[in-house]
Amino acid sequence: AYEFFIRHAAGLGKSPKKDDPHKYEHFHYHCDVLVVGAGVSGLISAEIAANNNYKVLLIEQEDDLGGEILSTRNQDIKIDNLPINEWKNKIVDKLSKNSNIKIVKNTTCFAYLNYNLLLAAQEIDPEKGLYKKNDIKERIWKIRSKKVILATGTIERPIIFNNNDRPGIMLSNSAKKYLNTYGVAPGKNLVFFTNNDSAYESAISLYNKGINVEAIIDIREQSQSKIVKKVKEAGIKIYWSHSIVDTAGYKRLNNVSIMKLSNDGTSVTGSKISISCDCLGVAGGWTPAVHLYTQSGSKLKFDEEKIVSSTGALSLKEVPKKLVVVGGGYIGLEMGSVWSRLGSKVTVVETLDRIVPTMDGEIAKEFMKMLTKQGLEFKLSHKVSSAKSGKSGVDVEMETSDKKKIKENYEIVLMSVGRKPNTEGLGLKKIGIKLTEKKSIEIKDNFQTSVEGIYAIGDVAPGPML
Repeated sequence: AYEFFIRHAAGLGKSPKKDDPHKYEHFHYHCDVLVVGAGVSGLISAEIAANNNYKVLLIEQEDDLGGEILSTRNQDIKIDNLPINEWKNKIVDKLSKNSNIKIVKNTTCFAYLNYNLLLAAQEIDPEKGLYKKNDIKERIWKIRSKKVILATGTIERPIIFNNNDRPGIMLSNSAKKYLNTYGVAPGKNLVFFTNNDSAYESAISLYNKGINVEAIIDIREQSQSKIVKKVKEAGIKIYWSHSIVDTAGYKRLNNVSIMKLSNDGTSVTGSKISISCDCLGVAGGWTPAVHLYTQSGSKLKFDEEKIVSSTGALSLKEVPKKLVVVGGGYIGLEMGSVWSRLGSKVTVVETLDRIVPTMDGEIAKEFMKMLTKQGLEFKLSHKVSSAKSGKSGVDVEMETSDKKKIKENYEIVLMSVGRKPNTEGLGLKKIGIKLTEKKSIEIKDNFQTSVEGIYAIGDVAPGPML
């Protein structure tokens, strides 16, 4: 009785009866340098290569060049002493007049094969839409390049919470892009949920256009960055150390429920707070887009010689003169303390404005004082943007909370930005073992799992990883 309605609701369409009126083609292209991605890095790379008389192909999946610049209206950000949009227009104008470079837009590079053969799909005249008839619709590029530069940027990560798939819930950067790139307000009454400063940039963009930002829910205890100060000056409510626990709404989002995080950040406490909204922007940090890089056969790994993990830090052959620890958690501080006592000059870089975020705030302050007396130097509210290994050590580029860039050289870089339990691929769910939201094995007070007779200890169990 319900089959007709269920199939109708599923959105099943009808197969076309007429031939496709569009045409498709493919052709080969050879160049010295292929640059994939026309953001800041891609534009600069293309300009340098073209100015050195290399034949350059620059491809971009959007219909305009600039990458993240296209969705940014913050004129405080400058390149070569020019506001970013002016800089972008200037370099694009230069590239368009350079005979050594070919620029192709609306093109997605989707395969990196052997011997630098890359495949890309170009959509021809997408602005014509349904009015396009008997024209070439798509073109497959088969590109052979001597050198390939991947400038594919990053992808914003979500944050997982209950009922996070309602209409009206989107990534924070998407909300900013709707507004600044397409001139579309994603909602009239917005809330942002974040663990970093990205959401604050989106909030200010919307606020400056007269759109109400009801609140920002931040899992961090505090941040002293310039963009956060702007949000405070705008009178936008910030709920520090809070998390979204549920959302409500039928056809679209109309409410979010939040609760305060416990001191160790592993649970929530107190009563629920309800906030009305019609759009929620989520910002869970950024992940580099390395799809093409991995297709090429390359692997992301530490060299464990100059850039090391905590495991590599235990195997150093001699005491480094200068060591930087990226991440102010338990493991990084423990390793830093050990090497400091052995005679190394240790610097700790942490993106937050405090160390060990899962530790009680007052205890963390006293802990930091103790480590400072040992000789450790702390750079809080600093973000490491790159670490390049060379003959003279590792050049580390950092960015402060107010966007000031710093470059320093260290003999050893210890990466200690967190761990995750190794529970994937073990088939635990098949035998009934339950996992927490953070993919740890759920245990009772006696370390027993949800299956009688099976126990879990160590880093696969909830709690600080040591």
